[in-house]
Amino acid sequence: MTVPINTQDKFSRAFLWFVLIFYTLILTKLILFKRSTEYIKAHLRHYNLDMAKANMHHAYLQPFSSIRFYLSGRMPLGYVFVNLVGNIAGFIPLAIILCLLFKPLRSAAACIGCIFLVSCSFEIIQLFTRLGVCDIDDVILNTFGGMIGYFIFWLMTKFFLIK
Repeated sequence: MTVPINTQDKFSRAFLWFVLIFYTLILTKLILFKRSTEYIKAHLRHYNLDMAKANMHHAYLQPFSSIRFYLSGRMPLGYVFVNLVGNIAGFIPLAIILCLLFKPLRSAAACIGCIFLVSCSFEIIQLFTRLGVCDIDDVILNTFGGMIGYFIFWLMTKFFLIK
């Protein structure tokens, strides 16, 4: 027996929009604004195009190079855990929320593609603003998290009738 969940009524939609906005703000804080407010203000105050060009040389664009480095044992385990598991776990709820809120994203390809684009957007912002390190492995891990989130949503559809 499946339990019905109506994501189309006004209260549910408003709640899901609130959760999406709140969660997106949390992700943005964790990904782009990790450092202190004073650092970010000073950084952006002195930011220029030359800094953006210089940052292009600091992007990690070789797939799995960061992941291999983290797993090599040369980094503290806590740092490795936060980076690998954090990049995966951070995008699991986002995939679920997006599937609940937007019917067109309820297919695996659409949901995972959307998560991929959101992750790429964060990495491109990091590349151009230097508010983090642009790393292709983050996109891979974030997208994997989106895949897990979609799988959880798919499992939810087996127990709940989601409208």
